Amino acid sequence: MRLLVAEYLAGGGMADHPLPERLKQEGLLMLRSVLMDCLRIHNLHLVTTLDSRVRLGLPKVESITVKTSAGYIGALAGLARQCDAAWIIAPESDRRLGSIVARLADENIQLINCDQKSIAVCSDKLNTETRLLAAGLPAVKSLPKDALASFTGRVVVKDRYGLGCEGLRIYPCGRCAASRLNEADALIAQPCIQGDHLSLSLLCRPGRADVLSVNIQKFFGDEEPKLIRCMVNALPVRQEFTDLAQRIAESLPGLKAYVGVDLIRNRQGSFIVDINPRVTSSYAGLRQVLALNPAQLCLQAALNETSPTQIKRNHTVAEVCFE
Repeated sequence: MRLLVAEYLAGGGMADHPLPERLKQEGLLMLRSVLMDCLRIHNLHLVTTLDSRVRLGLPKVESITVKTSAGYIGALAGLARQCDAAWIIAPESDRRLGSIVARLADENIQLINCDQKSIAVCSDKLNTETRLLAAGLPAVKSLPKDALASFTGRVVVKDRYGLGCEGLRIYPCGRCAASRLNEADALIAQPCIQGDHLSLSLLCRPGRADVLSVNIQKFFGDEEPKLIRCMVNALPVRQEFTDLAQRIAESLPGLKAYVGVDLIRNRQGSFIVDINPRVTSSYAGLRQVLALNPAQLCLQAALNETSPTQIKRNHTVAEVCFE
């Protein structure tokens, strides 16, 4: 089987633009992690793209250097047509992931990715919230603009179409946040919920999700927090997490292969912050904690719609750093 694994940031999607070191390293981390797991699968020939400023260091992978981002999606489509399947890793922001998946789906290319509808919902934080709340799921609910002035608690303001905590800012009260919200249409405000920041690494197939690991996220900064590390497999997979994962899959049946879910958990329960319909950085720790190959699991879930009857984990906690 010939498989294209393409990651947007390290793979040439920003070839004509400055590539910040943190973004380059995070993209390369995800790309290398998936490729290294795929290299352990028998009879799998791997193809990838690379920004000319990035070095992969995996000689068994066929690498195509991308020198310009113009026509990047078209170039991916051309490579994908020469392969049996494609696995795309890209930010949801600015519809990057959705645009690539839509183009490849139009070419009838087998994808190790969520479907277009699920990506479209998850790329819009307000639509995600609406979908989850309608399904009775515990999502963080946005504050209406006309209610901000009277809201006395801390408020999180973030880009409706942004990536993770990119551009996120925390304000001491609703009145302070209201002036920021008036500066742009694509911003949303939410109450700042206190609790532990967790993420779930999920293995999804239509209408079904299994929890691969429960992870603890560590942030730095009070006003503009940045993710600095993730402790993969830091908490046991309790029934509350498996139930939540299954309910998410039922509300978004187009989720496939690897999906990341960001949560805040406190005494009142777990609240969904984001659903990432793609490989996230937490994936990099999975090979240390799972008995089975996570890439093999994703291929089987996407191509055959199957998953193992039991996810076996060890007691290792894998640290993924972003500093």
